[in-house]
Amino acid sequence: MLTRSVTTPEAPAPAGPYSQAIVSGPLVFLAGQRPVDPRTGKVPAGFAAQAEQALSNIRTVLQSAGADLSSVVKLTAYLADLSDFDGLNEVMRTWFADPYPARTTVGVQLRGVLVELDVTAVLPDGENHTLAHESMAAPAPGAENRSAEAEESHVR
Repeated sequence: MLTRSVTTPEAPAPAGPYSQAIVSGPLVFLAGQRPVDPRTGKVPAGFAAQAEQALSNIRTVLQSAGADLSSVVKLTAYLADLSDFDGLNEVMRTWFADPYPARTTVGVQLRGVLVELDVTAVLPDGENHTLAHESMAAPAPGAENRSAEAEESHVR
């Protein structure tokens, strides 16, 4: 199965060694999107504005992958305060239509933000093969030696 990394300067750059998204077969897996405006680097004030910004970032990355919000089948919401659960529902109603994506909501400690969201989406029919052939993700440094090293570790 072909896998490729998705990167767009129109969404916040990853803060570490991970991709904004990965396309694998017909699925698009997005990394957690924080509510950072990619143009200014700033985080808006208030839960609703932060959820809106995170969803805007998700939409942008999905578009770069060849999908859109209607393609989302699973959303995971990380809330700094679970009392924002109802606010999340209000925001989601304005961004998604029925049938809504499956969702998991968890309370976590977040660094300086109130919400982080990640999604899994399905590419529209026919898009997978075209997009998968455009570019392949480069193997991680040293990946070519990992399987041999793993076999050796089991032999010892």
